[in-house]
Amino acid sequence: MAERLFRAYLTEGLNIGDRATLDRLAAEAGVRPSPGGAEELRAELTRVRSLGIRSVPVFRFDGGALVAGAQSEETFRNVLAAATAADR
Repeated sequence: MAERLFRAYLTEGLNIGDRATLDRLAAEAGVRPSPGGAEELRAELTRVRSLGIRSVPVFRFDGGALVAGAQSEETFRNVLAAATAADR
């Protein structure tokens, strides 16, 4: 579905904020609404926000470390080293 949305917006110039367009694209991709889907999505968003996640990309490591946004290799090495040290 994500690929279809990108193609629709970037290549075809479609308004992906339009409900009828979204419905058509979802049908093309084989996505069907599920009963309670909106409630499930809200619950998942609440769970993610409770972890302190407010933007993407976010990487969560063992020990609870969060790394948000574009980061250097050094940042990831440091977080991974700290997570590894915590496991010992």
